Amino acid sequence: MTTTPSYGPVDYLETDIRYTTLEQVKTAMGVTDTSLDAQATQSIVTFETMIDVYLGRSFPDTGDNPVIDGIPVVVQQAALVGSMRIWKTLDSPGGTGGSDAEGFIGLYEPEAVARSAFNSIKPMLGGLKTQWGIA
Repeated sequence: MTTTPSYGPVDYLETDIRYTTLEQVKTAMGVTDTSLDAQATQSIVTFETMIDVYLGRSFPDTGDNPVIDGIPVVVQQAALVGSMRIWKTLDSPGGTGGSDAEGFIGLYEPEAVARSAFNSIKPMLGGLKTQWGIA
């Protein structure tokens, strides 16, 4: 018997990676160093929360294995691509200097970086968006 996956509310305080893995993101970017794992994790969680907000729901918690029933491949791919884009932009030469007091990381405003990354994958997720309480 197959069970229907349950979809949860958006958790704005989420701290765990759910739709991809740190290892997948690092491998896709050719990174083996662990010194930036915390920054990469923050980028991934931020992007996954943006996916949830856009879709109006979250998918089942994946724990250590994101390839489970109930997580569409397009969501996993969007999380991978978008997380890489946020992390790489903030880690670029222009993203490493500057003043946090001004709300900027280097030359990039974090909100603008996240918005740009999300806009690049938005077409992938359009068909999954919940509108008016109907999935």
